[in-house]
Amino acid sequence: MDEAAQLRDWAVRIRDGDERALELLHHAFHDRLAGYARSIVADDAAAEDAVQETFIKLWQTRADIDDSRSIKAYLYTMVRNNALNTERARRVKERTHEELAASSDASAVQMMDLDARTLGALMDQWIDQLPERQREALRLSRLDGLSHAEVGAIMNVSQRTVNNHIVRALKFLRDEIRKYDESLLSRYSF
Repeated sequence: MDEAAQLRDWAVRIRDGDERALELLHHAFHDRLAGYARSIVADDAAAEDAVQETFIKLWQTRADIDDSRSIKAYLYTMVRNNALNTERARRVKERTHEELAASSDASAVQMMDLDARTLGALMDQWIDQLPERQREALRLSRLDGLSHAEVGAIMNVSQRTVNNHIVRALKFLRDEIRKYDESLLSRYSF
């Protein structure tokens, strides 16, 4: 069987819930995808994470697999997006730390790190308090970087419903931040 036919067969089997087909696809493409991810993130662990996230997301969205389209191209696109998101987050974090170090003395930076960790822990608690569907939409959209269309496909709802869930979730988070420390709203965008 040629590669294109093999890939179509795996795509159909994965869409139908065949875990063995996913394993075979993973085995066939893992190293190539990891190499591609490394060319974007230049970090072995981050590249490996990007590949693993890709296969997890492929399995989670398997019902949407279109066997008439190239699953190979789909995998590379997902790895690229995951790796770019990781790299973007790394650069933002690095730039933030550089800006803090340049504008503050060491103790002020330590206090900001402590404040950021505290706020991060509070945000996690607040997100956990959201209704399940709002939490899912928020995490898929804001944390995993999926489009409203992709989130809608995963959650089996319309893009408008996804938007409504996210709007309500962000309103709740803004209200909780306001209760905690009103000044944070001007420093961070939610």
